[in-house]
Amino acid sequence: MPVTRPQPEEEGRPTHASGRPASFDDIVAGWVAEGTVPRWPDPPAARQAAAEQPVDPPPAPSVCPPYDMLAGQDHFVPPDPPPLPRMSFAAMAVLILVSAGIVLLAVHDTLRLDSAVCLPLGLVLISTGLGWLLLRCWPARTKPDAEGPDDGAIV
Repeated sequence: MPVTRPQPEEEGRPTHASGRPASFDDIVAGWVAEGTVPRWPDPPAARQAAAEQPVDPPPAPSVCPPYDMLAGQDHFVPPDPPPLPRMSFAAMAVLILVSAGIVLLAVHDTLRLDSAVCLPLGLVLISTGLGWLLLRCWPARTKPDAEGPDDGAIV
């Protein structure tokens, strides 16, 4: 006869002598035999006794004076934020290329330009600006030192 191990979710459950988990009805029958089954709903006499029992009103909330957290202290004034960094020439050129391409695509009718020229030119400007931006993200090649290409820790 093969021996089966109980599944993790079955551990701690009551089992039969055969090793199988006991069914719900068997568990309830065991409780009834022991006399530990709670009765539900409460019998009418218990409900009536609970309804007749006086209930104390909850205590009134205490009224505390308002607490001023800043009383006696100076008001905190945060320091001025640092200035924005200056844009590099390449970042400014990318911004100009992309915005010029968007303007050509969006308002070529207002500028009275031919759409056969503006559409390709606008797409080329936008793609050139985005390509330049992506190529700037590529890490620059560094000259290998005598110790190797690793810069090591900067302390």
